[in-house]
Amino acid sequence: GTGAFALKLAGARLQAGAGGLFLETGDAADAVTLTDATLTSAGAMRLDFGGGADVVAISGGSLTAAEGLSLLSGAGADRVTVQGASLSGKTVSLDMGEGDDLLILSDLAGLHGAATVLGGAGLDEVQIIRLPAQRAGDTLTIDGGEGSDTVRIQTHGSVSGAGISYDIAVRDSGAAKSGLDLLDVRGTDEA
Repeated sequence: GTGAFALKLAGARLQAGAGGLFLETGDAADAVTLTDATLTSAGAMRLDFGGGADVVAISGGSLTAAEGLSLLSGAGADRVTVQGASLSGKTVSLDMGEGDDLLILSDLAGLHGAATVLGGAGLDEVQIIRLPAQRAGDTLTIDGGEGSDTVRIQTHGSVSGAGISYDIAVRDSGAAKSGLDLLDVRGTDEA
């Protein structure tokens, strides 16, 4: 459709079989809030928020796919925040699309699989705040794409000696003169 879409799920439990779980909104300014929701798929999971200035907030709960897990926002200045939730799949793709977008992954319970963040064209900002320890084989690749992009990574503290290991690669596939990019990596005190 072409109208704005609003969805709020609190404490919901959705389970899909091998056919997968798919949610697609239209090309307007959509608002999606998942609070302590558990979405599970025995196949793929694709949450496509379409074009428009979308606001997506995922707090707590989990999104788990046996195959690929994809969160996509199309053209528009999108804001996607995932806090305290677990994202898991063979692959996990967070594709922000065109526009000046903001993606915040904060204090996740887990980010498991081969994870990719794609900024797309525009002035994008990606914030990775205190990512939990990755399991063997877990990776995170961040690609800002075209435009001036900012990537901020805040790591867990390790004062007590219990360090956390990450496998994070930051790339920029944008043209050589498509803008200045910033990578800011900071350590924090003990959590």
